[in-house]
Amino acid sequence: MCVAQHPVPLQAPRGLAGVYRWFLELVPHPIHRNGGKRPAGKRDAPPELVARAQGSSLLSLMLITPETLAGMAVELPNVLTMSDGEAVARLTGLKCLLPACDVSHLVISEPKLYLGATRSQVEESLRSSLSLLVERFSIPPDVVQDMITHDPGLPWVVNERGLQELRQLWPSDLVDAQALQDSDPRELALAVRFLSSMRR
Repeated sequence: MCVAQHPVPLQAPRGLAGVYRWFLELVPHPIHRNGGKRPAGKRDAPPELVARAQGSSLLSLMLITPETLAGMAVELPNVLTMSDGEAVARLTGLKCLLPACDVSHLVISEPKLYLGATRSQVEESLRSSLSLLVERFSIPPDVVQDMITHDPGLPWVVNERGLQELRQLWPSDLVDAQALQDSDPRELALAVRFLSSMRR
């Protein structure tokens, strides 16, 4: 949602609202957020780690290359020893919570967030963030999932104070569900990340 396309006429910005609008002006074009990291699968991995990854059944399960899996192992070494059953259970659980997302992409992008804790802890964190975004702040579920696709780390950043600030900028009576539906999910994700990070 670029400032130039904002559905509400801009008022003289003050405080954090002014900082936020200034920040958006620095990134006028849609960008792909990936938690500030390189694109998924582009982490550098030593040859010995790639060699170990070649024997993993996760390659066929997630449809990824040994280089990609080795890159994940740079951040989360025990991914190479994860059993098929554990991997299937985790991916299935993620798909149940985020049916519109490519869960392999999420896991590749942020292995430590999606695989570093127990399955129940990860799913509870996701449920909490989804509830906050969808139920408390009325962002359409498909928009939320598009946002997470563009910023897989977003569920671990979003907080209520940041979303309250977003609603002050875009009140629900002026920026309704349809306006959010028509917005660029990449820029919505960027806005939520920025405001939530500022309000930690």
